[in-house]
Amino acid sequence: SLPEPPGTEETMASKLRVNRGDRFPDLALTDASGGAVTLDEARQSGSLTLVNLWATWCVPCRKEMPALQALSEELGQGLSVIGLSVDTGASQQQVARTAKRLGVTYPVFTTEEPVYPHIFSGEEVFIPLTYLVDEAGLVVEVISGWSEAAEQRVRALVR
Repeated sequence: SLPEPPGTEETMASKLRVNRGDRFPDLALTDASGGAVTLDEARQSGSLTLVNLWATWCVPCRKEMPALQALSEELGQGLSVIGLSVDTGASQQQVARTAKRLGVTYPVFTTEEPVYPHIFSGEEVFIPLTYLVDEAGLVVEVISGWSEAAEQRVRALVR
């Protein structure tokens, strides 16, 4: 008999360098005021961190960000949310304006170094992409897009 074809989750995992159980890269980030920080420094100790990769031009990203904001407010200390813009050529001010327009108050960062080679294993890039990272910096969950099922998985892990 033939093996079963890979499912959606397995297909996505094959296109990523960082998967469940891996350490999330400690990227050099720029905050809204232009200050430098690393991702490990930006994560809140004692809570899970949702790292959301997005771009100002990405319509699905802009649709999910208000839902991430609401989840962040509701779950409080148990979950911190970080937005990481993968825009190339957009200034931190453009990124911050987009986040503000969407009602996002969680920290939103840009990075000078390209994020793509750290996250994606090939030339295919897909966003929005969200990583749930534990206190040790290990990936607990990888979520492509955002849905009610994804939200329920995050809620179950936070509690």
